[in-house]
Amino acid sequence: MVQTQSTGRRANRWGRETARLIADEIGAKMVSPTSNAAMFRDKRVVIKCLGPRTQYVRITLKMLSTIMLVFAAVQLPDGSFDLRSLSVDLFRKSMHYSTSKSHTLQKVGQVSRSIFRRHGRLVGTVRL
Repeated sequence: MVQTQSTGRRANRWGRETARLIADEIGAKMVSPTSNAAMFRDKRVVIKCLGPRTQYVRITLKMLSTIMLVFAAVQLPDGSFDLRSLSVDLFRKSMHYSTSKSHTLQKVGQVSRSIFRRHGRLVGTVRL
């Protein structure tokens, strides 16, 4: 399915709302109403949520310079989320640049969800 401006907006809203719910479940504190950045155990992190068909975690290089860990919350068939973390160093080593023509002029790095599955540390399964 090709993403449109409308479906992209819905996905963005779902990701932000879901990240906040996941943060509450794991005891993280969101640091801004406009981003998915959070504090988790004295570390600045970002929580990225992936629906069942989403293949990549995408993060601006600006965001990568402000965090220590990347959390990928991958939605499972039962609606729960597999939550895994990667260090920013491993994210950078594994990423390639997105070629998407987004509304932002910032460079965006992306890492496949399979990298999180193979190399990420399992934080847990979150049920909302």
